[in-house]
Amino acid sequence: MSVETFDKKAEKTAQKIEKKLDKQIEKLNKGNDSDKQNRIAQLTKSKQDISDMRNDQNNNYKFEKSSKNNGNPETKRTGENEITMFTDDFSKQVHESRHGGQIARSEYNIDTEGQLTSGTFGVSKEVDAYQAQFGYDGKIDYRSNLPVSSVDAANALKAGKDPTVTTINQYNQITPSVVNSMTDPGYEPIYPPKGMSLIYWNSN
Repeated sequence: MSVETFDKKAEKTAQKIEKKLDKQIEKLNKGNDSDKQNRIAQLTKSKQDISDMRNDQNNNYKFEKSSKNNGNPETKRTGENEITMFTDDFSKQVHESRHGGQIARSEYNIDTEGQLTSGTFGVSKEVDAYQAQFGYDGKIDYRSNLPVSSVDAANALKAGKDPTVTTINQYNQITPSVVNSMTDPGYEPIYPPKGMSLIYWNSN
């Protein structure tokens, strides 16, 4: 079945994303960022995510505010032939677009209940999405269930930072163990998704 992959609204958003990605690639090419090559490679892949969604004849892709999804950034099937990416800022939009790209490339597929119907979805897919996010921002702030030393906490407070927030500032810091340590503001683990075993999650 052929569907319209992007309607006018989604195509407008997609083109804005592509322009921002191009600007960031241009900026990195002129600079000396230590992760320059990794970031440019991820930004190029993020452009491919948009292209792959645009060319997917099986799904219609939409971009919406996370406020329409109980405030949660998420990529999910919202109709038989519809995938919606819910985000609240640009870096998360790049992150969720990576999941859209993964679906468009048939790396995995889900039904409207969020159940996996084909392919695999585990920690490697989230590492991939956080790499996309890092590609644009060059850093990722997150809450972690890992203990914070009193010295680190004191230094963070002196710098005017939240001591419960950790910052990824190097590409090679994006690992499965780091992703698995991420928590929501209530310090509840974000991963693996509800109903998925840790063994399956870590194996994929």
